[in-house]
Amino acid sequence: MIKFIKATVLDKPYLLTLRLNTMVEHLEKQGLFLSLEQHQARVAEHFEHSHLVFAEAQCVGLAKFTREQESHKLTAVTNRANRAREGVRNKGVTCAKK
Repeated sequence: MIKFIKATVLDKPYLLTLRLNTMVEHLEKQGLFLSLEQHQARVAEHFEHSHLVFAEAQCVGLAKFTREQESHKLTAVTNRANRAREGVRNKGVTCAKK
């Protein structure tokens, strides 16, 4: 089962580490070399929509989404690299309106 828990400012160091571990190699292959400050800015961008993603009681990534009247708008998903290889991306996620 996948759960989403709203991120707090205490989660920012984890989210920065997650971003650095998952995005730097990808971005550099595309010829984009970002500074630490640029990565911090991306973590901070729309932070109010950030949610930690838990699978089997373990934090496996980040999802940024907003809740609208009848749906959710997903704006970003980041999985820990080792969890992506385990198929977390392929597990269906269903969000029910509460």
